[in-house]
Amino acid sequence: PSGKHASFKQRLHGIAENKLGRHGIVPRPHGRSVGRPHRRERDEHLRMLFGGDAALSHSANHTATESEKTSYAGDLSYLNKDKSDKNTRSWDANLRLELEYQIDTLNKLQIQPRISYTGSNSFSTSSYTYDRDSTGYEMPVMINNGYQNKIDSTREISASSRFIFNHKFLKPGRVLTAQVNLSFSNNDGFSDTYAYDSIMGRARVDQHTNSLTNSLGYSARLSYVEPVAKSEKATHLMEFVLDFNGSNRTSEKNQFSKNEMTGTYEYDSIFSNNLQNNYYREQAEANYRLITQKSDLTAGLRLQAGQTHTLTYYGGLLNRDTLVNRLNFAPTIRFRYKFG
Repeated sequence: PSGKHASFKQRLHGIAENKLGRHGIVPRPHGRSVGRPHRRERDEHLRMLFGGDAALSHSANHTATESEKTSYAGDLSYLNKDKSDKNTRSWDANLRLELEYQIDTLNKLQIQPRISYTGSNSFSTSSYTYDRDSTGYEMPVMINNGYQNKIDSTREISASSRFIFNHKFLKPGRVLTAQVNLSFSNNDGFSDTYAYDSIMGRARVDQHTNSLTNSLGYSARLSYVEPVAKSEKATHLMEFVLDFNGSNRTSEKNQFSKNEMTGTYEYDSIFSNNLQNNYYREQAEANYRLITQKSDLTAGLRLQAGQTHTLTYYGGLLNRDTLVNRLNFAPTIRFRYKFG
């Protein structure tokens, strides 16, 4: 029953059922990763819902700038000219899917995979001149003059998937939800930089850099909701949650600079580094929720532990080893009231 013909107890029971959702009694605005799929098809016999969307984009940009500035100091004037030009091309592709399987009237399974690709290439060049003039008393003097060319290229592939299992017990309001998230990303790139100084008559910078980053993320959440009491005026609920998050990330940068004596590119141990980071978080919480016709109160207690371990290498040698352990305790309270 709904509307004005439904009793307050029936409407309150409906509110409680709708607000429980599959994530427990605490509202979680980011519970769904893919949002509303662009296309969804249902098979009534298999009780299955399937959808997804795909996107592909490409862009090409060209920017050119030129500036000229003159400054004066007594009888001297200084002229500074800068010019730059950059071309960039980028690609972006995304695929998102969602499968919802209603196993039976009490059990539901959702699988939400996603894969994406991004790539970018750019070439830029810049030049500069800096001259001094004494307003005609002597010849202009070139203080600085040169140019720089740079090539950058990056590529990233990432994939993730979310698994959600929801079980409703025969007792109304009692719900068990399990959620597992997995994600992986790979990013690699390179850059070439060449800077020439016309006054010195040689290159100031001639180097090549390779970079590689890999990351793995995983999490699991178990939520159990128990209806404690229900009356004509209010519904009382309890939620117990166990939550785990972890991530492993490695980042490597190798830089090679040109040796003018040998003409070869040699490994630069000063600017080359390697970073390894491992992060873990364990959390347990208990929440109480009181729902009435005009108010919604949630009070809870959260206990959170975490560990972060970071290793930093320079030139292949361990430079820093950092381990951080933490323990947090936090009470929470939320209250909403509907006027009118």
